Amino acid sequence: MTRTTTPTAPTTGARRTRTAVGGGAAAAAALALTGFAGCSDDTVVEDAEEQGEVAQDIIMGETVTMQNEVSEILGDNTMAIGADDTLVLAADTSEFSEGELVQVTGTVRTLYTPDVLETDFDLDDEQDVLVDYENELVVVADEVVDVPTLD
Repeated sequence: MTRTTTPTAPTTGARRTRTAVGGGAAAAAALALTGFAGCSDDTVVEDAEEQGEVAQDIIMGETVTMQNEVSEILGDNTMAIGADDTLVLAADTSEFSEGELVQVTGTVRTLYTPDVLETDFDLDDEQDVLVDYENELVVVADEVVDVPTLD
């Protein structure tokens, strides 16, 4: 299991970090989320949504890597992957096609339409699509690559 630490705001001048995968219930939830990486029909984001608020809080802001099929290309910078259509915001989705196996690495966020407008992606033409995903967990991709398959 990978542990990731991120700086949090210091309280007394000392630098503090929070551990993304901690003990007790957090560790159990993280294990259930397959260590924030996975390859199945469901994405780790979908799994967190199904497990509820605690799992969603654990995965929020974390970097995830997922291998799933593209279920739909929604626009030049958006696509859905996995069985339940996890939304991925990416710099360019035009080189991918539905049914293709891709590996996505990115940060989990809740989609609030005004926040998305502040990303590095040109999403003006995709606002109608984004409304369907508002207030859901999405992945803002740092990298999307196709996964070679043996056919």
